[in-house]
Amino acid sequence: MKVDTCSPQTGEQQFLIMMDANPVTPQRVETLLKSHEDSLNAIRKRYDVNDLWYLEVLAVHPSLQGRGLGSMAMQWVLDRVQDSPIFLECTAEQNVNFYEKLGFEVVEKVDLTDEKDIAKVWLMFRQAQKLSS
Repeated sequence: MKVDTCSPQTGEQQFLIMMDANPVTPQRVETLLKSHEDSLNAIRKRYDVNDLWYLEVLAVHPSLQGRGLGSMAMQWVLDRVQDSPIFLECTAEQNVNFYEKLGFEVVEKVDLTDEKDIAKVWLMFRQAQKLSS
């Protein structure tokens, strides 16, 4: 794959380059799954919650960002979970503020490491919301 190094790369290009350079291995998958399970257990223990929603993926293609689509999608998710607690694992630091504006807080920043890389993940949690009467 040829990439123009003179111009900034899109998120999609960066992802494809990363995947070419760092293919998914069983060890990487195991590391991600273990981190996810550890994060889930930490939130359950810290906030004393059992009934907990998990937002696995929310993404807007880079060419469509800045149009409010992510906010609309998140509002749909928050309407669906109503007042229940919800957590997510944010994988891009520039998106942390987006989730904070929606009531999420960073619970922990995790560095997932393997023999080649460090991937950063921001574990974020939104506590149960009181329904307005």
